[in-house]
Amino acid sequence: MDEMIQKKLNKMNVVKKSPRLSTGISLEEKFLLVNERIVRVVEELKHQRDILIDLKKDMDRRFEENQKYMDKRFEHIEKRFVFMQWLIMVAFVTLGTLVSVIKIFG
Repeated sequence: MDEMIQKKLNKMNVVKKSPRLSTGISLEEKFLLVNERIVRVVEELKHQRDILIDLKKDMDRRFEENQKYMDKRFEHIEKRFVFMQWLIMVAFVTLGTLVSVIKIFG
């Protein structure tokens, strides 16, 4: 890693004399520190990206589970409505038949 940074420094012709800054750090040292910090930030961003990908997968999985649960609930409700329709139909047929019988014999 240090060799790669050193090659980049040499290729870019960074100041060879390394004058000292007011903090007592040479420009070359400052450049190396900044590059190391950039590398750490990039690695942390990659790590954060992996975490976000995992979170997205978990959210997708939970959404699919909820979707299946909702489908089951709606199927159950649909069965109840079909039963109620048949029950109402039987009641109307029975009442209609009863009214017809009463009119005929009554």
